[in-house]
Amino acid sequence: MRLPSGPIRYFESVETTQDIAKIEPFGTVWTGHQSGGRGRFGRVWVTIPGEALAVSFALDAYRDSASPQFVGMAIAIAVARAFGAKVQWPNDVVLNGKKIAGILTEVSGGVPVVGVGVNLGRASVTAELDERATSVVRETGELFTPEAALEMIVREIERLAEPADWNSISEAWMAIDDTPGKLFRLADQRLGVAVRVSDSGELIWTDHVDTLTVSVAEALWGASA
Repeated sequence: MRLPSGPIRYFESVETTQDIAKIEPFGTVWTGHQSGGRGRFGRVWVTIPGEALAVSFALDAYRDSASPQFVGMAIAIAVARAFGAKVQWPNDVVLNGKKIAGILTEVSGGVPVVGVGVNLGRASVTAELDERATSVVRETGELFTPEAALEMIVREIERLAEPADWNSISEAWMAIDDTPGKLFRLADQRLGVAVRVSDSGELIWTDHVDTLTVSVAEALWGASA
């Protein structure tokens, strides 16, 4: 997989790497302290200095991609591989069933901009999030600096095949997929479980009455089917 053609830019502290990366849609922006990061459904992702990595990749090689979701899913695979973790549709990286990283894919000027937030140290997980989130050091005993974590992720991105479609990433995704059986809530509030990821990169969901293919669903944490 091709990395951004532009420079790697480091900031000691930013509100969000994602917004900076979208100003000029090329290159890589990273920090160890992000005060206003965001995830799906408008959730806030705050990084504590030295305890987490926030990085955004403006992937100009995939400008006007017909399937930017596969670009984001490929990045999720790279992050999971870097830390010996698993993936859960559409954007979570988990260790022992708890989230260590989230991926947010947006499109700016036709360019996929993929943001990654990784919890590295113990302090990066608050008591409020303890039931559903964890960190790399908590689960593995290894404490990585944000810079080292970025280098590991970049190395894994470079090893990936081109994310042109589901077939190009399916083998890598399925090898570490922890999605099946996870609880999801649909926009109409129905609860069901994941069956698998579809060939279009969407979720196949069932409540054992209906089976649907959906592009948006909220993962539920701290609960099992």
